[in-house]
Amino acid sequence: MKALGKLLMISRKFLVLLGKIEMALAVGLLFLIVACIGTQVFTRYVFNYPIIWIEEISVYSFIWGVFIGAAAGLKYNRHISIQWVTPKASMFTKNCLAAIGHLVTLILVIIILPAALTVMGVEGRSMTTALPIMLPRSLFYSVPFFVGMASMGLTAIHMFLEHLLAMFTGQQVEPILAYFSHDEDLREAEKVLEGVAS
Repeated sequence: MKALGKLLMISRKFLVLLGKIEMALAVGLLFLIVACIGTQVFTRYVFNYPIIWIEEISVYSFIWGVFIGAAAGLKYNRHISIQWVTPKASMFTKNCLAAIGHLVTLILVIIILPAALTVMGVEGRSMTTALPIMLPRSLFYSVPFFVGMASMGLTAIHMFLEHLLAMFTGQQVEPILAYFSHDEDLREAEKVLEGVAS
């Protein structure tokens, strides 16, 4: 139990760092999309000279942003969920249901990742069409899918174990990332895990 608590503390710190990187990338990609589309509108209507590859970069940035954003969304615990049972349930039941949810996510990731690797190999044989340099298409389709799913899998493992542990301690598990008081949430989660580890 103590070893698991220490392992989860280390895991949570890693996932916090990973989540911050994912959010920075997602925000950066969103700005890139806006800049690309703005540039395309300007060159098309002012100079009457559209840049073909700008649209392709925007699409690829959107795809990467979606999968990285989905991985970060799981760390924020912001994926869509139906909570008609949990508000009235005991802490044990809440943790049990959350653990089951993360276990289902993990099982789906384990099923999907091998298929993504297969698709990656096939897509890697074709190249992009309009970019200034030719790159394998897998970099913009199956690779972001694989990266996002792998990150979600790591998050699901961690959260499953935290909720499993919390079923026996009766404590509430906080999301890995929070919108406002992230540092306070991290300190609170560390206190809970330190209590289990000691």
